[in-house]
Amino acid sequence: MEVMSRLDAVEKDLRDEKTEHKDDVDRLNKK
Repeated sequence: MEVMSRLDAVEKDLRDEKTEHKDDVDRLNKK
């Protein structure tokens, strides 16, 4: 079970990073 919870944490981190990246791209496109 330890591995699964770690995988969930990694997936969440990836999702957050993807969202942040998308925000950055949107910000750059607005300039």
